[in-house]
Order: sequence, then structure tokens, then C-alpha cells
Amino acid sequence: MSDKPYWLVSAPKTREPLVEKQNQKLKDVAVSYNFNTPEFRVGTLDQLMTLSDELTKIDLFVETVVKKIGRQFRDVMEDKDTKDLFSINGATIDNYLRNFPWDDAKYSAKKSLKELVDIIATKISKMDEDLKTLSSEYNQLNQSIAATKRQDAGNLMVRGLAELVKQEHIIQSEYLTTLIVVVSKNFYKDWLTSYEQLTDLVVPRSSKVITEDMDFMLVTVTLFKKTADDFKAKAREKRFTVRDFSFNPEGATNEASQKKKLEEDRFALQRKLTMWCKTNFAESFTSWIHLKAIRVYVESVLRFGLPVNFQVLLTVPQKKGNEKKTHDGLQDLYKHLVSNKMSLNDPAADETSEKFYPYVFLNISLDW
Repeated sequence: MSDKPYWLVSAPKTREPLVEKQNQKLKDVAVSYNFNTPEFRVGTLDQLMTLSDELTKIDLFVETVVKKIGRQFRDVMEDKDTKDLFSINGATIDNYLRNFPWDDAKYSAKKSLKELVDIIATKISKMDEDLKTLSSEYNQLNQSIAATKRQDAGNLMVRGLAELVKQEHIIQSEYLTTLIVVVSKNFYKDWLTSYEQLTDLVVPRSSKVITEDMDFMLVTVTLFKKTADDFKAKAREKRFTVRDFSFNPEGATNEASQKKKLEEDRFALQRKLTMWCKTNFAESFTSWIHLKAIRVYVESVLRFGLPVNFQVLLTVPQKKGNEKKTHDGLQDLYKHLVSNKMSLNDPAADETSEKFYPYVFLNISLDW
């Protein structure tokens, strides 16, 4: 969705506002904005450490759901312009993040951090289930319509017969029945000389051509009902395909009505899914950013201790590719936060371990 990365960076407060120090240090590389969080009920250190582990998993889950909704929103809009789709209460995502407002009406800071996280996780889980139901129904309709179109565009081996076979092609009585057979043009002469001998009780000269395409002929054959199964088996041995078809005088009309209903159902569900995505994208995204605010707060308390004396900043590298320059500048700015026992580039560290920064760092990935 955005090529521009968004980061949450937290560090202890100083006399000079951190936002001014960062913007001076990262001039022409990144821009920082104050990202204000309320004063939460912190709880005990053990509670924070447990919550920190939970937040890592919940953050990933919520991010996944937000991106699923975003991708579904983009897909359901098909070829329409998606530039202004992803708005938050009328504001762009960029504006929302730069002017993040904590919604105390939904997420009261008087509640414990665990309660707030549970509220968000429960809400997003419900959205995930609703999206699975709606998208599954929408995809099934699309698949049915696509299958119908493939069938209509296919050859006589797969094409629907209701619009091709007319009343005059069919003989049905107490004893007689008409079968519809697809014959390769390469074997049509063979058909003409052999179909009457494939089994007993075939009506002579009963085969008529209904239609043809580039590769096949669609023909009829009339015979006694009691030999129909035997005829089908013998025809298969000769590479003649008897189509499974029961004539209905209203078949063509019914088939057209079914196609029309599929399109109408798809249009109605598309509108419903579009409105659902528009509403729930904004709701899921704001919930995710509130979860990020809680997570950066918890990590900052665990890193810098109590009483709370840190500032969270939204830091935005100005273009993709500026990430390393931004981290280099931040590490230089906050190098005093690294103790002698800590190293930013520990050669003994596992390559798969998470990189350590002297500041708290969380990424907000908008790639959907």
C-alpha cells in the first residue's frame, strides 16, 4: 500500500524535546513526529514481561488480519481506483499516524493493559471470522460464474446443451429415447457406418446433426430405452461420447435465469463485502495502531524502567532505501543509552536473533 516505512521509536526524555533532536539529526533522511500515548496502569514487572511475550504474537495476528482486509478490499474493487480507499475517518493513513489520537472512549486508559489487549484481540478475531465467511461466499460465486463462462466458451464436450438441443431433436416415448452424442470430426464417417450396429434396437437412420464446432459434431441417435446403457458403453469404446443430458423444454430459459441470478448475487455480495471492508479496514487499522502504542509503551517501561519518562516518536524515512541511514543516525544519537556490557554488533550473536537498538523500535508495515 505504501512504499514509505513507518516506525515507532522510543527513548528517554531529555531537556530538549526528542522530536527536535531527531529531526535535526535525521535532516533530509527521515521526519519524526510526537506519538502520544496515555499514562497506562503499568502493573508489576512480571505482568509486563508476560504481556510483552503475548503482544509479540497478538501484534503479528492483528497485522495479518489488517492486511487480509486491505487485500480483500483492493480485490473486491477490481479495476477501480484504489488511491482513496484506505482512509481512517476521512483522513489518509499518513495523516492518521502523524496525528495519532488515543481513543479513550473505546480503550479507556483506566483499564489494565491486559484488558485493553484482550479487547483488541477479541475484536480482531471476530473480524477475521466474518471476513473468512464473506470472502469464501464471494469466491464461490466467482468460481461458479467463471466455470459457467468456461463452459459456454468450451467445445461441445463441455458446453452446456440446454441452448442447443430443441424439442424437434428429441424423441421420448414409453419405449424410445434419444441420446445426444459428441463425435470427433475425424471419426464422423466411422460414426455414420457403425452407430446402428453398436447394439440391438437402434432406430435406423435416426442420427441427425444438431450443430458442430471446429473439432466436434453434436448428433442424436434414437434407440429403445432398454439398450441405452449398453449403447453408451459400446460408444465409449469407439471414442464416441454420450453426453449426460435430459431434455427440458424450459432448459434454455432456466439456464439463462440461473446465470442472471449468479451475476445478481455476485453484485449484491460485492457491494456488501465492499462496505464491510471499508468499515472494518478503518476499525482494524486503528485497533492495530492502538495495540502498537500499548506494545511500544510496555517495551519502553521494560527497557527504561519506572517512573515513566520516555517519549514515543513516529519516525518516517523519507523514501524506501533510507532505512539504514535512519538507523545509523538514531544509533549515533542514542549511543549513550548502550552500557559497556551491551553491543550493537555482537559477533557472537545468532544471525537469526532480533537486532538490538539502543532505542525501542517497532515497525509498522503497510505492504498490502
